[in-house]
Amino acid sequence: MASLPSALASVPWNHNSHYYDFILSRLPASRGKALDVGCGKGDFAVMLGFHFEEVDAIDLDQRAIQSAREHYAGHDNVRFHLDSFLKYQCCDSQYDFISMISSLHHMDLEMAIAKATQLLRTGGAIFILGCYRESGLIDFICGSVAIPANMIYCLFRGSEEKDAIEMVTVPATCTISQIGKEMHRLLPGHVFRRHLFWRYSVEWRKT
Repeated sequence: MASLPSALASVPWNHNSHYYDFILSRLPASRGKALDVGCGKGDFAVMLGFHFEEVDAIDLDQRAIQSAREHYAGHDNVRFHLDSFLKYQCCDSQYDFISMISSLHHMDLEMAIAKATQLLRTGGAIFILGCYRESGLIDFICGSVAIPANMIYCLFRGSEEKDAIEMVTVPATCTISQIGKEMHRLLPGHVFRRHLFWRYSVEWRKT
């Protein structure tokens, strides 16, 4: 089994993997079980497996799940499930950490947040890295900074690997302002951050 640093190094750079090390720095103290929602090919789920005793990873993309099961067959504490998060069946208050990386905008936001909080143990944490629809001057300015930065990172870090599986994606429909308002209503006490590369994050701990 590869070490965590080598696992990080082997993951191709993209707008999501850019933040993996930051997300890993925000894990809760309790490290029993984690859930990765919209796991794709399983890279981040396996990284969580170095920190948690057990990891469940779910995605609706059959090819991605098959690839994850084959590529990470030796990581016995990580289980890959072909499933919809909103239909996912497990016991309430089961997870210490739930991650949603560019997956929340594929679901009904309110229903997904309600499901995540239900599945979280007291003291556990939710971390969302999300996409938003650009709208307004601030988004334009941030995008203007992100474009040259993106070119530099692609030049020096590379982009997606050759023969990559084409993932099913949908455009984000909510602006960052709309998302912030919903998070304020649904997850009081959360920490909301705007990030480079057209991303935001939400961090919330259940008390």
